Amino acid sequence: MKNLSVSRNASIKKAGFVTESGGLVLEAIRSKIPSHVDKEKALKAIGLCQKEGKDACETVYLIHKCYFENMQKHAERTQKENQSQSQSGSNKETGKQ
Repeated sequence: MKNLSVSRNASIKKAGFVTESGGLVLEAIRSKIPSHVDKEKALKAIGLCQKEGKDACETVYLIHKCYFENMQKHAERTQKENQSQSQSGSNKETGKQ
């Protein structure tokens, strides 16, 4: 697990997302959020994930983990909302409530 964290840390540093000490470079992150991702929600998740570990490697790991957990929760909520809206619309069409 430690090797994976070190590798992830190196990749994220190379991409310019963090400083040598593990601090986030928000402008670099913002500019590289993929177009299919809701930037506002991604930046909100990043804001929630201002974690600090015992070193840069652990800091990157904690932020990375937190971000994906928050984005997963958002995706699950969105899916439930969409299902609820779909069922609500279906009920209106058939006259059920």
